[in-house]
Amino acid sequence: MPSLISVYDVKKLVQYYRRPAAKGSRPLQLLTGDNMPRKKSQAAADQAADNTVNELTAAETHPTPAVPPSAEAPAGTDEPEEGQRKNWGPPYRAIFTCSAKGFEMGENRRFKQRVFKFKDKPAPEIIAELKEKGFVYRPEEKAWTIHADNASRQLSDELAAKFAGESQDIAR
Repeated sequence: MPSLISVYDVKKLVQYYRRPAAKGSRPLQLLTGDNMPRKKSQAAADQAADNTVNELTAAETHPTPAVPPSAEAPAGTDEPEEGQRKNWGPPYRAIFTCSAKGFEMGENRRFKQRVFKFKDKPAPEIIAELKEKGFVYRPEEKAWTIHADNASRQLSDELAAKFAGESQDIAR
């Protein structure tokens, strides 16, 4: 059965077991009752209500011109209409597929990764080359991945051509 301890006991335990803070980090601070938010006093609430009334009357005396919705956002922008979400499409896109060798090379745009997926376990030479070039095996995806930048994109294109047994000009 779990036991309950008071805030005072937690504070004492933290002070007792406090370790030196890591370089560049702030030390642990416990919030006490003085830092907790309090209810506004009635005078502060009345003043806030007066400010909103003053803002409303100022808005009535200086109305802003009405702008049609078509003029607010020019056509062709990426801004979605109200209530609609952006549809970016699927994050993974296959770039090169070799059914004869049983692999696919693609790019995951969500995580900015180049991905090699094999139908069966690849040969040890292929695994060694992927490891040597910096690829990491992700068992949950069953794929070899590397961060996608210009150099790794070119590298993965060359590796795909090599694994397929084609020339450097791969067919996409």
